[in-house]
Amino acid sequence: MLAARVREAVERLPELYRVAFVLRDLEEVPTEDVAVIPGVEPAAVRQRVHRARLMLRGFLSDLAGVRP
Repeated sequence: MLAARVREAVERLPELYRVAFVLRDLEEVPTEDVAVIPGVEPAAVRQRVHRARLMLRGFLSDLAGVRP
């Protein structure tokens, strides 16, 4: 059940953020390598991953009993 909720939350992310998050945090691809795929600076990848984490925190906040 928990894994399904997390999977659904990741799928809710806009593609721009989901790709960066999955590659960087789940697949553990180095930031510089992730940046090559869309042709952006590593700073943009770091920003997208950060925003994805914030969105996921909001999507999953009810699981931890906290407010987004």
